[in-house]
Amino acid sequence: MPGGQRWVIADIHGCSNTFKRLVEKLNLSHKDQLFLLGDYVNRGPDSAGVFDFIFHLIKQKYQVFPLVGNHEIMLLEANRNKYILKNFTQKYNAQNVVDVRTEKIKSEYVRFIESLPYYYILEDFLLVHAGFNFAAFDPLQDFEAMLYIRNFKTEDKFLQGRQVVHGHSPRPMLTIQHHINTNLPTIPLDNGCVYQGKKENLGNLIAFNLATKDLVQQKNVDKIPAR
Repeated sequence: MPGGQRWVIADIHGCSNTFKRLVEKLNLSHKDQLFLLGDYVNRGPDSAGVFDFIFHLIKQKYQVFPLVGNHEIMLLEANRNKYILKNFTQKYNAQNVVDVRTEKIKSEYVRFIESLPYYYILEDFLLVHAGFNFAAFDPLQDFEAMLYIRNFKTEDKFLQGRQVVHGHSPRPMLTIQHHINTNLPTIPLDNGCVYQGKKENLGNLIAFNLATKDLVQQKNVDKIPAR
C-alpha cells in the first residue's frame, strides 16, 4: 500500500518484550511495511513470544515481511532428533518453542520458518539476514552466505545503486550510524540486543526507516538467562 513508512528490524533473538516495545514506538499504521531480518529465536528468554507477536501483527493485518536467519535454520536442523533438539534448546534458552507432547518444535513455528524467504529486493535496498557473497557467479543463489557471511565486500554492478541492509554481526551504534551517515553500500542493523550489560556498546534493538534513514532504539528490557 502506498504512503506508508518502511521499517527494518534485525536479530530479535528471543527478546519478545523488547521487540514489542520497539514496535510500539513505531506507531505502525496498516500502510506501513515492517521488514524483519531473521534470528527471531535463541539466546533471549522468549523465542516463542517473538514468533507469537509476529503472528499477532500479521493477524491484525499489518504488513509484515519476515526473512529467515541462521538461527531458524539451526533450529530446524536440530528438530530432526528429539535428543539433539533438547540439548540445542537448552543451550540457547529456546525451550518454549517445543511442544512438550511431541518433543518437537511446535508445528506452527516449523511451517512459519519453512515459509520464509532469504532476501527481499526493493527498488533502493537489498534486505538479507547476514549479507551476500558477491564473489559468487550469482549472489542470489548462495543461500549459506545469506545466513552466515560476515565482513563481505560489495559489487557496484550488482547493487545498481542499492544498499544492502543486514543483521547477523553485532555492531556498536556509532558504527551503524556511520554507515548510514556516510551512505556506505552496507547498513548493519544488529546492535546485539541480547548482549545488553555483557558487551560494551551493545544491547539495543533498533528499527531503521528506509525512507528517512532514521533509527529508533529500544534498550533491551528482557532478562537474558546466564550461560
